[in-house]
Amino acid sequence: MQNNHLALTGEICDEELENHLDTERQKLLRKAVMKGKHFAKQNRPELKGDSLDSYISDIIAGHEVLIVHVNKKLQPDFSKTKDGCSLQ
Repeated sequence: MQNNHLALTGEICDEELENHLDTERQKLLRKAVMKGKHFAKQNRPELKGDSLDSYISDIIAGHEVLIVHVNKKLQPDFSKTKDGCSLQ
């Protein structure tokens, strides 16, 4: 199995951000397990013709929220528009 770890480029670490990400990731994982069990009891998704997107879209959205949070934390100027207004 291939490791997907990124090479460390320095000793910079934001413990608060890491803890927040880990906490939110654990919440999303618990939600995914709960939904997976629920859908499994209903034999969903169907083997043919059913899209997995409708079953996992909120979990994907949760991860996208984390991406936005990281970008705002690490690159605060990136989250602003040309006129200087924050994208919130």
